[in-house]
Amino acid sequence: MAGKKVSSSAVRRNKIKRRLRHLLAATYERLPHNAWIVFMALPGAAVVNFEELEKDYNKLIGCICAPKSGYNPNKAV
Repeated sequence: MAGKKVSSSAVRRNKIKRRLRHLLAATYERLPHNAWIVFMALPGAAVVNFEELEKDYNKLIGCICAPKSGYNPNKAV
């Protein structure tokens, strides 16, 4: 989501949406199949470069995709 509070310029809002869609498409297969993810862009997203956005996105996705400590889906109970 990139509302008018992020940027009054529709061009900038659409650029943010395209960047997030691109990042999501590149990591879609790594996400849990039942995950619901909502991205809400903050006003700074309109001026940050793609490399920094990608770094923050990958850090976030790494937290979502990382196995929880002590959890082993292959371990017999």
